[in-house]
Amino acid sequence: MDHYEPFNLSDLAEPSEPVEPASLNEPTPSPLPAVSPETSDTQIGFPELPDTVALNEPLDGVSFTTNPPPVAAAPKKVVRTVAPGLVTRVLAKIIDGAVAGVLYTLCTVFITDWFIGFLAGGIVASLYFIVSDGVNMRHMPRRSFGKKVMGLVVARIDKEPMNVWTSAQRNWMFGVLYFVQAFTFNAPAVSILLTLAAVGLIGYEVYWVVVNPRGIRWGDDIAGTEVRQLVTEIV
Repeated sequence: MDHYEPFNLSDLAEPSEPVEPASLNEPTPSPLPAVSPETSDTQIGFPELPDTVALNEPLDGVSFTTNPPPVAAAPKKVVRTVAPGLVTRVLAKIIDGAVAGVLYTLCTVFITDWFIGFLAGGIVASLYFIVSDGVNMRHMPRRSFGKKVMGLVVARIDKEPMNVWTSAQRNWMFGVLYFVQAFTFNAPAVSILLTLAAVGLIGYEVYWVVVNPRGIRWGDDIAGTEVRQLVTEIV
């Protein structure tokens, strides 16, 4: 038969000295201060923040700025004029002579009557020289084809645009040189006289270019014009 110990209710009584839990020994946090409308953020313990924040300061490892980096200006082409060299002007005139020669040859080839062909060729070639600096065409914008190839322009001293009359004043002596060809076989004596006159005129033109301080020729002095070299610069 099992044996049981006697049970005493006094064993359940609370001890004479109560044992407080360990958590009760920790310091009790102080209560938060009362907040009034006049209380500032600093008084209640919040960190003071600046009124403004510079946008160019680092933010979480990312830096940015309100001003974009300057953009370099695109290069520009500037065209100015300078005094041309004698060689450049001579080459331009040789090119114009070749153009006049082609026109002369075409007239003599396509016109069956040899007399009319040579006469027409001489006239057409002469007209090219006379008006080439005054007509406004795609490949001859108020300057001869030779001048366009060599980068030369003709400018009037009075700043007015070139016209046919001004071109004729400065180029008629070169027109004589090709007009001579119209009489080569028709009137040999006239052709010889005109050839001598044309050679003399061309020689006088070259003399003017060499000795004139401005580098202009006789035809330029008559027409009040000046030849300039176009120069393109990148700035």
